[in-house]
Amino acid sequence: MTRTPRESVGNERSHVGIVALFLAMLGGCGALPAPPAVTGAVEFQEMRFTLPSGQWERSPGSPPSSQVLFTLGQEGGRTQTLSIWRVSYPNDMYGLAPEVHTTNYWNYEQYEKPRPSGPWVRFERSKRTIAGKNYPIMTYQWHYPGASNPKAEAHGIFLAYFPDDFRGRERFYIFQWTDVHSPGAKQQGWEWLDQVVASFTVSPVANR
Repeated sequence: MTRTPRESVGNERSHVGIVALFLAMLGGCGALPAPPAVTGAVEFQEMRFTLPSGQWERSPGSPPSSQVLFTLGQEGGRTQTLSIWRVSYPNDMYGLAPEVHTTNYWNYEQYEKPRPSGPWVRFERSKRTIAGKNYPIMTYQWHYPGASNPKAEAHGIFLAYFPDDFRGRERFYIFQWTDVHSPGAKQQGWEWLDQVVASFTVSPVANR
């Protein structure tokens, strides 16, 4: 059994919210209430980052705990989603290397996490270079309602962010970017994730 960091309830709810957005895009669950539009610099608890240009919406149901979710509607029914959350873990996992935490987390997402909306497939683990720094990533694909004759597809990427003072704060951050599009369309949007990650900072531990 893989030992994994604790996830906030917010992260679990975020996946439910993303599925609801998929269904709304497809006309499967009616119109969602219009969330507030957000642009530019964002502050969320200790996190600071800048969204790419566009009318991003903070989705209904995003919990005010340790996770934040934004969506951007595009032409042709395409949707980009960005979710960022803080990961904490039990005290007996303090001192583990970032590589161990990353492997634990990727194993959880790939092998253990329930996927009530359908299986995620084609997981691949690698590194992504952003502003001269390498970050561990895991990519995946998702089909709705299934791989046979899907109504929509998604390309997703997880990115693990370990602050420079990680050893002092013993917590890290996960970025999840999802590109939802019509079947057969090429993946887009990950260069925007690069912009967000390059702008991302966290306040010092003493100021939290």
